[in-house]
Amino acid sequence: MLADRRPPEQGADGWTPGTPVVVAADQPARVWIDVTNDSNVIEGVLADVEVPEGMTARVFEPEGPLFLFPDRKGPIGVELQVGRTFTAGADGDPAGAVLVHLHSSHGRAGGDAGGLCPAVAVPYTVPPAPAGDLQVEPAVRAGRHRARYVVTCHNAGNVPLDLALSATDPERSFAVTFAPSVLSVEPGRTGRTELQVRRRRRLRGGETSHQITVAGTSADLQVDTKAVFRHKPLMPTGVRTALVLATLVVGWAAIILVALHFALNTNPLAVEAPASFYASASPAALHAAEHSALGGINFDLASADGSTPKGAVPKTGIVVGVGGTISGTVDARSTGAGVGDITVQAVQGGQVVASAATAADGSYSVDGLMPGAYLLELSAPGYPSLWYGGRSGAGVPRGRAAPVQVDAQATTAGIDVVVQGLPGTITGTVVTGMAPAPPVTVQLEALQGNTTTPIRTVQAHGGHYTLTGIPTPGLYQLLFTATGYHFADDQEQLAGGAHDVANTVTLSAAAGGIQGQVTAAGRPLGGVAITAKGDGRTYRTTTPTQGAVGQYVLVGLPSPATYLLSFSEAGYGTVTEAERVGPGQQLTLDASLAGGAGTIAGRVTSAGGAPLGDVAVTVTGGGTTVTTQTFSDQQTDAGQYDVTGLTTPGTYLLTFSAPGYVSQTIQVALTAGQAVSGKDVTLQASAATIVGDVVDASTGLPLGGVKVELTNGVTTEATTSATGPPGKFAFTGLAAGSYTLTFTLAGYAPATYVVTVSSGGTATVTAQLQPVAG
Repeated sequence: MLADRRPPEQGADGWTPGTPVVVAADQPARVWIDVTNDSNVIEGVLADVEVPEGMTARVFEPEGPLFLFPDRKGPIGVELQVGRTFTAGADGDPAGAVLVHLHSSHGRAGGDAGGLCPAVAVPYTVPPAPAGDLQVEPAVRAGRHRARYVVTCHNAGNVPLDLALSATDPERSFAVTFAPSVLSVEPGRTGRTELQVRRRRRLRGGETSHQITVAGTSADLQVDTKAVFRHKPLMPTGVRTALVLATLVVGWAAIILVALHFALNTNPLAVEAPASFYASASPAALHAAEHSALGGINFDLASADGSTPKGAVPKTGIVVGVGGTISGTVDARSTGAGVGDITVQAVQGGQVVASAATAADGSYSVDGLMPGAYLLELSAPGYPSLWYGGRSGAGVPRGRAAPVQVDAQATTAGIDVVVQGLPGTITGTVVTGMAPAPPVTVQLEALQGNTTTPIRTVQAHGGHYTLTGIPTPGLYQLLFTATGYHFADDQEQLAGGAHDVANTVTLSAAAGGIQGQVTAAGRPLGGVAITAKGDGRTYRTTTPTQGAVGQYVLVGLPSPATYLLSFSEAGYGTVTEAERVGPGQQLTLDASLAGGAGTIAGRVTSAGGAPLGDVAVTVTGGGTTVTTQTFSDQQTDAGQYDVTGLTTPGTYLLTFSAPGYVSQTIQVALTAGQAVSGKDVTLQASAATIVGDVVDASTGLPLGGVKVELTNGVTTEATTSATGPPGKFAFTGLAAGSYTLTFTLAGYAPATYVVTVSSGGTATVTAQLQPVAG
């Protein structure tokens, strides 16, 4: 038997004679082996391919044995395939060679290791196919001027990767550092490095988001991914606003105090009255004068004749002082801290006599009040109008107001009031990147007091939310959570009764995963190659053959995304599933492969329909031969046969033979794990026969004891020519077809004849053997 490889028709598959077969990753390459039958018998040829680990091979044509008559030639097609991580050849040099072994389908031995001819070496080369991806964890970091990320590279190609890492942002405002800056990753492995970004500190302003592009570059590959840095200011907006308000209040207070100082000092509230004005005043009148509400007047009492009456006062008189003060603090019930910019008005007789505004710490001082009783009214935008209500400290309605007594040149201190702003609201938008947007839980926490229990919780629908009835004033934190997303937060400062529009918040989806178990015929199956393609990337894993057999886990899948999963194993069918992984979803997907042992069953009957027992059933194909027989005619299932344990997928030849009947051969193709029934066969009672004589070619005399071998490429029979009458031989019970007869006898040259016999017919052969000169 002769064999050699040849190129496919018209140079298909990129292969030409004299060069290695190019086997690209995930792209099957085909090569043809021309087989020539240089023997003198009909041969059925099967091919087995010896490949290195990581490569698969199959004979795609023909599906069964290649039957060749003597001196005929036929092709055997072999398909080679490698995965993406199979090691590539260097600069196009051959990476190795596969060996194609040829065997007789009916066990005829010879040549290399029992084959029909020496193994055919087919050199191959695998071109470089660099592939990989970058991931940044976490995708979003927040900080005032720096952040650290972990950058991961998975090498999904067949050559080592040396990725030079870089990071850029549109504003070119970041300083970046990688440790290390070059990732060297072997095929199928994962490498990691740390990325540190730094940005100039910001004193004030709101939180801003900045996108950073992380790229990895090698000679033949460039990959990139994104990261987000949320830049926080040193001074949040709420604190800055409070400081500005405090500065304004202090400035105005200073201006008012200076103005009052000059007004009171340049116009002293004192006059001189002539002594005669009180000449006839009685002591009671004097006492009344001393305690008159007309403070600041000097009384100079004298008699009408100019002499000082008894009880009169000197001309310099008694100075009655004025300018009383009310002071205290206004605190917010919601925060327990002072509230600035609250107007405090002193009211007497229904008229506002004087007013002041609270400082940033809530303190106030109403000055320049005439001695007497006053009511205090407190008001500000976003607050209800309240009045001082006495020792309770709480602001009350006007009808429950308590008077405050003011004495001349005295300060009535400790007039403290607790107020509460009108209920506030916060509305905002949260972006998830999903349409429709999933529900997002929004929790509101107060950043004052000793509790962190959320005071409000709502669901954002369609990306929008509203929080109402919020106690004001106050500083609040918003927490955003959604299934499958990283949490986010925001801070908002609410003034009294404020209706605030919060910053837009973007939630980033967490990584998803797919896990499950692969089974075949209800049992866990190890060694299954699993490929998931989605989001522009490819992820691979294999089910273990020990421990958690058949189980698989794919983690770190970008989400949301749709993935195409393929489950495959030699000898089993391939199952493909498309599944969508939602944000952060951990999906469970089990797969069942059809494959493993196949079954062929049926019944054998005679031409009259009677079941035939003890019929020999020979199954060949798939590199094996299985022999069984039908149930005997004394059994209930007479004529039935059942062949199990066949390797699938595969094509098999079934030969049925019984004495007195014509043998019959059928072909059955099994898919992965298939059980085929109903392969019934009817045997004809009239079998073909081949008879003949063997004679000496030189003398014409019959020759006895000659070995006669008959084969049709599937089965082989042998007999010996009779010695009496000499030279006769016969083969009976043959199926119709072509046969090779080989005659051998010591002292004679072998002779070969090809005979064709029809069903029920008889073919006669006269074989002439040439004597060999001794």
